[in-house]
Amino acid sequence: MNILFYIDRFPGVGGIENVSTIIIKELCKEHTLFVISNTQQEGVECPKFINLLTMPEKEDELSHNNLVYLEEVIDGKQINCVVYQDSYGRTERNLCKALEGKNIPLYVFEHNSPLFIYNKRELEPITTPKGLLRRILHPYLLLKDVKRKRYLLGHANKYVLLSKQFIPEFCKLVGVDINEERITFINNPILPLEAADYAKKENIILCVSRLVKEKCVDKMIYMWKDMYPQLPEWRFIIVGDGPERQKLEQTLRVHNIPRVEFVGFTQPTHYYQKAKIFLITSKYEGWPMTLLEAMQQGCVPIAYHSFSSLKDIIDNEVNGYIIDANDYQTFEEKIIDLAHNEQLLHSLSCSAIRKSKVFSIGNIIGHWLKLLK
Repeated sequence: MNILFYIDRFPGVGGIENVSTIIIKELCKEHTLFVISNTQQEGVECPKFINLLTMPEKEDELSHNNLVYLEEVIDGKQINCVVYQDSYGRTERNLCKALEGKNIPLYVFEHNSPLFIYNKRELEPITTPKGLLRRILHPYLLLKDVKRKRYLLGHANKYVLLSKQFIPEFCKLVGVDINEERITFINNPILPLEAADYAKKENIILCVSRLVKEKCVDKMIYMWKDMYPQLPEWRFIIVGDGPERQKLEQTLRVHNIPRVEFVGFTQPTHYYQKAKIFLITSKYEGWPMTLLEAMQQGCVPIAYHSFSSLKDIIDNEVNGYIIDANDYQTFEEKIIDLAHNEQLLHSLSCSAIRKSKVFSIGNIIGHWLKLLK
């Protein structure tokens, strides 16, 4: 079977690009795969096993030339089905037009929470100009998002969400029956990696994240400010970069907070292997790959329940902790309890490794093959 993946940006280092690469590499064992993209991230090489095609006009995604090119690819490569890795770019109209009159299945994958627009509304306080503007524009942005989702659902053979927990949210938002057969879910996979030796781990609390407002890394900083006197043998390491970094580093200086290290953007596997505890305090998430990667290396996760898919990943008090959103006190208590209880840490670490295997590519690819049949 000839399968076309439509990805707005590819190659790249984002979550959609990384997950797509994992899936495509596995599907290549049984099928012929092509990827078509509008843009490519500078400095990122395309994997050699991927047949990459690029749109002729990058500035105007919906140009007539792009539509003609897409039609030529679908016909010329004898495409049997199309996977649309949706990143909210302005590309769906041309794709649906190119498939009109053709008996070619379209599978739409949404890579965020269906309540993405709701989540963005409250990123800024209403007292700020940006926060006020977000709330004023919210009804318009929400209507636009709902219309887009309905349009894609109307053209899709299957509309695939990241989590079973997202199905009722999506159906309520779009106004369709919860038993609509076209709506389904497939969790994102991780590559199999040998777990770290727990005996070699250090007293490290870890965050791996883009340093942007919605990740709420500042909350971790302030919690560490409260906790570090009780954890004299522990360090807090932050892997990642972004526009909030300067503000976060200034917070450390102003409050004289010790034992915090900003690593910047780098491959995080080494830090997963060294750390014992992993934190997530995001305002919202879709399917956080860093959480799965951390658990795979035996990091015990503690996360705010600010996104419904979290319950698919963490079994509370079995392989990590789920904390009510913004419950600072309980969050801090769990960190301190774990840091002072090596036996509990080790037990939860082993359970986290076992749970991560549920989401290995070997398990997830079966759901893809079933879908594509």
